[in-house]
Amino acid sequence: VVLDTNRAAQWKLQDEERPARESPFLPRRISLPPATIEYGVACAASLVQHFLRQDRSVGFLAYDRVRHSIQPDRGAPQLIRALETLAVIDGAGEMAVEDVLRIEDTHLTRGALVLVITASTSPGLVPGLRALRMQSLTPFLVLLASGSFGAPEDNAVHAVEAGRAGIAVRLVRCGDSLDVAMSRPATPASL
Repeated sequence: VVLDTNRAAQWKLQDEERPARESPFLPRRISLPPATIEYGVACAASLVQHFLRQDRSVGFLAYDRVRHSIQPDRGAPQLIRALETLAVIDGAGEMAVEDVLRIEDTHLTRGALVLVITASTSPGLVPGLRALRMQSLTPFLVLLASGSFGAPEDNAVHAVEAGRAGIAVRLVRCGDSLDVAMSRPATPASL
C-alpha cells in the first residue's frame, strides 16, 4: 500500500462545505474529516486490514516528513505496525507519488499488487503507474476525487487514463461510504 502524502496533493473542504456521511468502519455516525489525507489514511487502514484478513502479506510506504516503510508481512502485529505508522502521518511530504514509485520500484517484489492512494492532479501519475507494469508489478489506483475535496483542478482524467491503460481504479469522493466506493470500479459513468 502506497499512500501519497505530498503536501501539494492534499485538499480539505471547509466545515460548511462538508458532506454529512458516515464511515462504514467507524462506530455509529462518525464522519471522516473532509480532507484527502484523512480519507487516504482511512483507505490505507481499510486495505491493510482487508488483505491481512485474507492472510496476505501487506507492506506500507509513504514519504511524509520522513520515509515510512513497513516490509510486507502477515498477521495481527503487521496491522498494529501499519496503524501506528498511519497515526503519525500528516500529509506534509515534499515528494510527488510518481517520484516515490520511481525510487521505490526496485524494492518492490515482482508480481506484487501495488495499491496507490492519491488525490494527485499531476500529469505524471498515470505514466508512473504504467512504469510499474513494466517492472512486472500490478498497479491499482485508489483515486481520491480532488474536486470533491475543494481542489481547483479535478483529477477524474486520471481515472479515465488509468482505466484505458488497464489499471484498476476506485474513485473515492468526499462524503462517500468507503466500503461502497472501494468495492465498485470507476467507470466513465461514475466520473
